[in-house]
Amino acid sequence: LEVLGQVLVCLSKASLSLLQLLVAKGWALVYAPDHLWQRQVLLGIIAGLIVVSAACEIHTDFSNDWSTALYLYEKWPGTVILLLNAALFVEAWRSMRRTYCGEASKEVRVFYISVSAACAVHFLSLPVVYVLATLLSPWVRAKYVSRAEVASRLAATLLLAFVLRPSRLDSV
Repeated sequence: LEVLGQVLVCLSKASLSLLQLLVAKGWALVYAPDHLWQRQVLLGIIAGLIVVSAACEIHTDFSNDWSTALYLYEKWPGTVILLLNAALFVEAWRSMRRTYCGEASKEVRVFYISVSAACAVHFLSLPVVYVLATLLSPWVRAKYVSRAEVASRLAATLLLAFVLRPSRLDSV
């Protein structure tokens, strides 16, 4: 059940990433034939994030040796996760900026700014938490890293839920 839970957590992170990319790019990401290579690269990055994150989380859960090391981010799989997250952020931000610049309506522009804020919280929280974790005392590091990760995921989800609620989308 723990393994299934970790896989589901990784899938939830990936679904948040995919949702933000879909808002940034629109349905062209899914249906446009000229976006085929982008779609394949993005799905490859998201699949890589799911596999590497799940493997690292499962490894961390079952090899707990009371060390102060952050296994997930101190070795190459953690670096891969941070780089893939950064790549997704750059792509989502670039796509959102292009969509924002092409939009004339002020309401829709505010919508894109709100989604961009959720995107920044979701994608940039992981590198920020990692950097801040190095400043914490080793005996409280894991506790605060877990709390910060859950809080940032909750903040991004709440912001997206607020922005994407049906009554608001109807007006936009």
